[in-house]
Amino acid sequence: ALMTGLFNAGFNKAGSAHEHGVDYRVTYLSEYLRRGGYQVGGFGKWHLGSRDGDHPLDRGFSHWIGFYGGHMPYHWAEGRDSVFDGKTPYKKRWQHSTDLFADEAIQFIKANQDRPFFVYLAFNAVHTPLWSAARPVFSARPDWVRRIRKRGFSDPSAIEYYAVVEHMDDRMGDLLDTVSRLKLDGKTLVVYMSDNGAITPTHFPHFPQMGSNGPFRGGKASPYEGGIRVPFVASMPGILSMGASSDQAAVEADVLPTLLEAAGMRLPEMNGPRRLNGRSLLAMMKSPDSVTLSRRATPSWLGCCFAFVDYPWKLVGVSQRIGRPGAKGMDVTKGQMLFNLETDPEEKTDVSARHQERAEGLFEQYQALYHSIRTPLH
Repeated sequence: ALMTGLFNAGFNKAGSAHEHGVDYRVTYLSEYLRRGGYQVGGFGKWHLGSRDGDHPLDRGFSHWIGFYGGHMPYHWAEGRDSVFDGKTPYKKRWQHSTDLFADEAIQFIKANQDRPFFVYLAFNAVHTPLWSAARPVFSARPDWVRRIRKRGFSDPSAIEYYAVVEHMDDRMGDLLDTVSRLKLDGKTLVVYMSDNGAITPTHFPHFPQMGSNGPFRGGKASPYEGGIRVPFVASMPGILSMGASSDQAAVEADVLPTLLEAAGMRLPEMNGPRRLNGRSLLAMMKSPDSVTLSRRATPSWLGCCFAFVDYPWKLVGVSQRIGRPGAKGMDVTKGQMLFNLETDPEEKTDVSARHQERAEGLFEQYQALYHSIRTPLH
């Protein structure tokens, strides 16, 4: 969705997008920007295929250093064969993947400071593999761990998790400092976001992750707010107001049109044979108190479950249990559940019985949208 401006179904080639990429008639954000005169650098995770035609260098990137698939080891000793520089193995020795990708992204910015550039930085952190007593792989340096332990934390898995997260945040700070020192911050839009909520201790028993989604129900791979509601932080001094915030909802498909408008490029109505689902957030980001986004319904597909939001109403269906056997609130649903996110953002009370007609109407909308998007491309 982020790369295409389309909802995440219906544009894959045969098989899954992370293995086989996306239909070649669909244009990526990187391709739009490259055509618009940008140097386009990608660093870190690439989960949209590695074959010729699907590789980042075949999809608009002028420079790419990263790994294929969902995750990789954090240390050179285990992960040296995972990292590629373009289409060939990465030759330099490195110590930690977060530093590798941050350092390369910073070098790319310095090398392209006098011309338009776009950086796509997708850290492996804080994905598995993370250290645990049962699986003592390397994920955080000892000095990072000591720094967290001094703050009074005692759970070894939590300490490791927090250390990896904090170091990623530190390196994002280094990247922002570079942009500032080069006096590029006033004309550089920075967007910081996640693709899903955290895995919490009650989630998957084979993932010793200690994330938190605050008061929200569920986590990664669930259709509840803890799985699909994530922060979206943007910075552009002099253009975006510092400290401003908005509770208006957006989706990852909105990133492509937002960045294209920020780059002064024409927004496409179509992407390949599909009408663009995303919309630009730029005007709202500039004036969050005075610009109201028009109402729209948005879906989330997660294989065994779905969510369909037409704020404040949210319909949820789960056909297969999520998480640990004892995970509270992760059971298979009997039909669909309906929540009012305005009065019940923690999704504690299913009101489908009281609002049966609304629930049925939302499910019909969801099915119509799903089937229209899943119709094979011609």
